[in-house]
Amino acid sequence: MNIAQRIAKRTSPFYSVEFFPPKEAAQQESFFAEVAKIQAINPLFASVTYGAGGSRQDATLDIVARLKRDMG
Repeated sequence: MNIAQRIAKRTSPFYSVEFFPPKEAAQQESFFAEVAKIQAINPLFASVTYGAGGSRQDATLDIVARLKRDMG
């Protein structure tokens, strides 16, 4: 189901979140620790900004894949 379909099915307010990937690979574990905390609000969907604020563009796909695999 895509995002538009998820939104269309909703009859109540929802949360969505946007993540900015960490600039350094060493920051990834703390990034995912924070993501785990955000799961508590059960966002309908999340987006990951590609190469924002000097973050490594090459790591964005890896981060998205891990978010999908580990967080659904």
